[in-house]
Amino acid sequence: MPGLRERSERKDAARAAGVFPAGGLPEKSKLNRWSRVAGMFPRCGNPRCGHGPIRLWRSRRSPLFEGRWCCSEECLRTRLEAAVNREGRSDEPGAGWMHRIPLRLMLLEQGGISAEQLRRAGGDEPAGARAGGGNERLEEWLHSSGVLSEAALTRAISAQWSCPVFSLSATRRSQDLGAAIPAFLADALGALPVRVSAGRLLYVAFLHRVDRSLSYAIEHVTGLRIAAGMARESEFRREQARFLLERSPKTRFVEAEDRGVLAQKMAAWIEREQAVEARLARIHEMWWLRIWRREQRGTPLPAWDTVEDLLATAGPAGGAEEGRK
Repeated sequence: MPGLRERSERKDAARAAGVFPAGGLPEKSKLNRWSRVAGMFPRCGNPRCGHGPIRLWRSRRSPLFEGRWCCSEECLRTRLEAAVNREGRSDEPGAGWMHRIPLRLMLLEQGGISAEQLRRAGGDEPAGARAGGGNERLEEWLHSSGVLSEAALTRAISAQWSCPVFSLSATRRSQDLGAAIPAFLADALGALPVRVSAGRLLYVAFLHRVDRSLSYAIEHVTGLRIAAGMARESEFRREQARFLLERSPKTRFVEAEDRGVLAQKMAAWIEREQAVEARLARIHEMWWLRIWRREQRGTPLPAWDTVEDLLATAGPAGGAEEGRK
């Protein structure tokens, strides 16, 4: 049998190479117990991992999901399933609901329109707006009929959502905001990243309404705090057209039969790309998964070509997968 000195030399050599024999360290060994306390070695991010507490004999150091390393694709898929279900809670009835004062009452309170004007205009107002079809149709009617100016209407909406009004004409937008939000979501949900302040605060302008679901998703994925506000429609449309022409991360679109299949597709993609980081958030009926190909250092937002986005839905109509630049 090898002597104590020889066994010690073998352990030192294995430790220097970053590998251990296939069996790993014995469960009851002092070194194994000590490593759990000291956090010296990488640990699988899956709390239900059945592969043992340490897998140093493997050269695998990526991919990472939400800051945690997984020792195998199986463990990565388990973590993705938990994350998909975690984000899926937002579709429960009443989740994220907040009471808002109706726009009509806000306009009356601010004196932007009189009760007589509102009554007189009621016969011409679109049925959808009268029935509570959302701010958009009511705003369009108020502005097109000349009852209210664009500036006054924007002030009323900002008061309704308890947020400031951003003057986009007076704000010089940064040119590195392409990675702040997928262009598809910005266009579909009426959102526009404006600028980053103090390295940690991202200003986002909205049109018609502040989308809290999108704000929370941006915060989780980018790690930045969000300052949400409204913008005048004419300024918003002009700046949004410019934003959509900027360089942005490649975006993939996926439809899955159910959440289990969705997690499996996401895990396979992260595994294939060997992402150095990946984060998942949900916006209404859509999941947003972002992967980092290189570490992000020194900038609040990553370069557009160092990250890639996946937008996915899970439901009865699934199976189609498409890539888009």
